[in-house]
Amino acid sequence: MKFIKNLGELFQTRSDFFIELLLQHIVLSLIAIVIITVVGVATGIMISKSKKAASVVIGLTNVLYTIPSIAMFGFFVSITGIGNTTAIIALVIYGLLPVIRNTYVGLIEVDDQILEAAVGMGSTPWQLLSKIQFPLALPVIIAGIR
Repeated sequence: MKFIKNLGELFQTRSDFFIELLLQHIVLSLIAIVIITVVGVATGIMISKSKKAASVVIGLTNVLYTIPSIAMFGFFVSITGIGNTTAIIALVIYGLLPVIRNTYVGLIEVDDQILEAAVGMGSTPWQLLSKIQFPLALPVIIAGIR
């Protein structure tokens, strides 16, 4: 009980410090999420056009995903030092695999009959992606981001 009481007193006396750390954590997480989303979705879209590229990229991200986080963090600390950059790089590397994989799977799993009908109505490749494939794959993509 004494520990909890001391912890409560510490939070009361240093609440500004804890709030600052919480906000810093939220900002770092949001920066990483934005980078992961932009890079992951763009990469997933690009590799959805080529099965060979998909196997290489997904294989590479699988390898990076298996590296223990402490080892990855230690490696980047030796390059970038201790700080926000190291944390963001590590978060981005670990967050890319689910986003790339889900974007790829979501896009290639769109029913071929739907795509064929859209092409038959004169849709361009950009229209296929933006108006057919991406909206249909969006739930899978969002699951990867989550």
